Amino acid sequence: MVSPKYYAVQKGRLPGVYTTWKDCELQIRNFAGAVHKSFATHAEAERFVLETGLGENKSVKRKSNEREDEGGAPGSEPEFEEVYCDGACKNNGNPDAVAGIGIWWGPDDPRNEAFRCPGAQTNNRAELIAIIMVLLSAPMDGKPLIIKSDSDYSRKCLGEWSRGWIQKNWVTSSGQPVKNRGIIKYLLALLNARQQWGHKVEIKWVKGHAGIVGNEGADQLANLGCTYDEEEDWDWEAKTEQFNAVFQEELQKKNQLEAKGKKRAKTSPFDSCYGNNTSASFTESELLAYLECLKDDYTQDLSD
Repeated sequence: MVSPKYYAVQKGRLPGVYTTWKDCELQIRNFAGAVHKSFATHAEAERFVLETGLGENKSVKRKSNEREDEGGAPGSEPEFEEVYCDGACKNNGNPDAVAGIGIWWGPDDPRNEAFRCPGAQTNNRAELIAIIMVLLSAPMDGKPLIIKSDSDYSRKCLGEWSRGWIQKNWVTSSGQPVKNRGIIKYLLALLNARQQWGHKVEIKWVKGHAGIVGNEGADQLANLGCTYDEEEDWDWEAKTEQFNAVFQEELQKKNQLEAKGKKRAKTSPFDSCYGNNTSASFTESELLAYLECLKDDYTQDLSD
């Protein structure tokens, strides 16, 4: 029997993999219902931690004068849903780099997922696509959504940097094309759609590797995603055009229905566009079939 080298905590103060029994014990001591086990390899320990998922769907209520545990600003909404996302890249910047994505909603939540980063394997791409994955899966008609990420790069891309890039037609001050511009444009389109639809989304930065359970959970899932098979890159420009076309169609019909005092039957154009397969690209025939389906739905809705 090989002596254990790793200690996995599946349920405890902070689920994760630890290299010493002392560290593991700190996470389970006096914790009712703690589940832990020792393993010979890191991979086996990580699989044990993640095999039941890392999340439970939790709607968090917050009073307006409360602050987040990690030092955020006072909440502007009395009730919201929060999700953590993260990107990870092993050997970042090298030819053998592998990148993964993690989405963490809470302990044992079935929506927790790990993905392999499509296309080029870099940490920054994985961080951006992690936010995209959240937006493609979260309903647009629910509670306000707070997406928590430890990526300062993503925060700046979606804020001060993007405003300047748009003005300069997506070139840098040195005249070079903006890196990851296709991904950033697609992400901005998704966020803009949420705003037009009337669904509030906030993206908040949190400190990484600081003991925040949700951030640690997303990080572990992102590292798991690094072990998955390679994924082809997405055609970001085509996806942006397709989504904008579908969204504007839905938004127009939604507004028409609301003007007649009716509600849209479908909850989100994101659900309609992508279903459960967020990594799949639309073929032209699939897109046309989808638009025809929308036309039929709305014709019936508007005639009632």
